[in-house]
Amino acid sequence: MQTYCTTEEIHRVANKTLLANKLDDMNGSVESLSGGTSNRHGEQPEIFVAKTFSQECDWIVSRIKEVQDALNVKLCEICIVTQI
Repeated sequence: MQTYCTTEEIHRVANKTLLANKLDDMNGSVESLSGGTSNRHGEQPEIFVAKTFSQECDWIVSRIKEVQDALNVKLCEICIVTQI
């Protein structure tokens, strides 16, 4: 399967994160993530591990402001992925 919605760099980090957890395919089996590729490239995703929930929230807000200022992007163009 090829995706046109994300970069190969994000695709690889997301799959590595998801592979660390078994995903239910909703049919009684484990989801397979093999074979997926992306059609475009971009920067490596930034990974931040916070020690507290407050630290995590503060970091997210500061990064959003940095991205908005540096790249002049709208909030609807920013994606935040988190693992619980």
